[in-house]
Amino acid sequence: RELRADRGFVRRALGVRGSALRDVAEGLKADRDIVDVALRQDPSALAWASQTIRADRVVVLQVLRRSGLALEHAAEGLRSDPGIVLVAVENISEAFRFASSELRSDASFVRQAVLVDGAALAYAAETLRSDGDFVLGCIEDGQPQCLQFAALGRDAAFPLAAVRRNPAALCFMPSELRTSRPFVLSAVRARRTAFRFVPAALQQDGGVVQAAQSTNGSTSSLDLEAESSDDDASFDFCEPEELMVGPRADPPGAPAECRSAGAASAAAASAGGSMFDFDELDELEDQARGADMSLGDLAEALNKLEDLGLAQLQEECVQLGLPLEPGMEVERLRARLVSIRGWSSLPLPDLDAECRSRGVSSSTSAARSGGGACDEETEDVTRRRVLLRRLVTLDCVRAWRLLGIPVERFTSVREAARVVRRCARHAASSRQRLEAKCLRWDLFTGLGVRRVELEEVLLSTEVWRCLPLEELRRESKAQGLSTCHIQGGDVQCHRQLVSRLVEALSLERLRRRGVEVGRLTSSDAAWRVAVEWDRLERLSSDGLREDCAAIGLPAAPCVKWYERHDLVARLSSAAFWRELPPGELQVELRNLLADAAHPFPAAASAAAAGAAVPLGVL
Repeated sequence: RELRADRGFVRRALGVRGSALRDVAEGLKADRDIVDVALRQDPSALAWASQTIRADRVVVLQVLRRSGLALEHAAEGLRSDPGIVLVAVENISEAFRFASSELRSDASFVRQAVLVDGAALAYAAETLRSDGDFVLGCIEDGQPQCLQFAALGRDAAFPLAAVRRNPAALCFMPSELRTSRPFVLSAVRARRTAFRFVPAALQQDGGVVQAAQSTNGSTSSLDLEAESSDDDASFDFCEPEELMVGPRADPPGAPAECRSAGAASAAAASAGGSMFDFDELDELEDQARGADMSLGDLAEALNKLEDLGLAQLQEECVQLGLPLEPGMEVERLRARLVSIRGWSSLPLPDLDAECRSRGVSSSTSAARSGGGACDEETEDVTRRRVLLRRLVTLDCVRAWRLLGIPVERFTSVREAARVVRRCARHAASSRQRLEAKCLRWDLFTGLGVRRVELEEVLLSTEVWRCLPLEELRRESKAQGLSTCHIQGGDVQCHRQLVSRLVEALSLERLRRRGVEVGRLTSSDAAWRVAVEWDRLERLSSDGLREDCAAIGLPAAPCVKWYERHDLVARLSSAAFWRELPPGELQVELRNLLADAAHPFPAAASAAAAGAAVPLGVL
């Protein structure tokens, strides 16, 4: 009894075994320092801490980040706290079972928990798991594994509806549906991209391949013409040679695109039907130059921008024809509009000085025609427009570089603006549309990938699509891709190079996923391995047992969470072996037999001698 109350002894004991907290004196169970020692050694020791500590939000959050299942021992009030429960679910989905019944019945909160881990749906209220529309919404949000935990009975229409929302849902169908040729035919006819999630045996079925091709093109195509034609830049950006940016104007490493090779003529700058809405700027200039436009009036006009919200500021940019960068915040948007209003109100000498201060060339080749004051006024108006275009272009170019868009590699700034517009559309699109686009272009993303990764791979593709042919050749060479067999005209060559770069990006993502691409016969085989690995990691316990039974692996009647890792590892190895060619299978088998004692000594001897090993042993 004395030792259980001895602070020094208890600290040493808890450092060895945290669960010993249940046997210490009651007073020490409320001691924050003592309990912290126990929790560091064993998070489940929270069960024997005092009620005060189990209701301490800071302590419980620290424990849940290490072991979400400790939510079971948190105070009732914290188990009803959405922030606390989401942290636990992020650690392990099974923690959701210990959330309060109110949270598990709250549709909006369950949707958030499912976004963190789709398996959390297994512990949601029965009313939500049996709600077809709710489950379809979760599947559409990028959590196709939710299909395993739905309680929809035998709704014949639901599986196909799930595939329409997210083709990856095919991975989590019951085996009788997933391997059913009639159902798979219906699935690929409903969504061509579902072909990527069809079992390997059916991917070789001519009827399934034909169904996928007849749905919308081939099963593997980069549709470069799929974009609508509305992404031409509205703003008449000046071209690189019209800018002369010095070291003061750009950060270190500024591209050579901004170093002027000469000044362009003002007439050329304003000719050819400028797409920029200069009426808007003319109105601003007239207000600034007019007799009634005092400095106070200009300040009032600028102050109005301070009262505008994001949507109104975006509308202002749209009216000026400026592309909106994805994720552009209110302050950055407002700063750009304030700059444009300020520049448009400056007298020509001040505008000239502003250009020089920013390192932008202020010279033009327009010569005075000697036709009088009218010609001089026209020339001044033209010059104002040229300088304003340069300032706006420079402001946009700097922002686009921060997004990872290599403006200097395009033939014109307008091409860079086209990429910005497409990226903005991606940012405004649903996750489902982004995943569908990646699948259509054969870009491997994996199941449950973060949205930011989807946008990153699409940004790379959009940049390649708009690069000129020579830049594409340089990019291919830099990535070690051969361009020897590229044939056809410029358009065909451009398309082939983009396709190769996209394939290389996809293979690189597969390598990061851990797939040994070089040992497989094709990129399609690598895709199938990666998709199967993702599927296994998200399978329910019942699904894992079913997969084990299919290949003769033993599995306990009830798979505990800590046993999943071993089963998933074995099934993942089997999925990889299924795709290996015979020669690589022999290598794999020899390695396995050489690593450990094997119950088949004849096979081990053959492996040691480098002879062929019967593949049945594997």
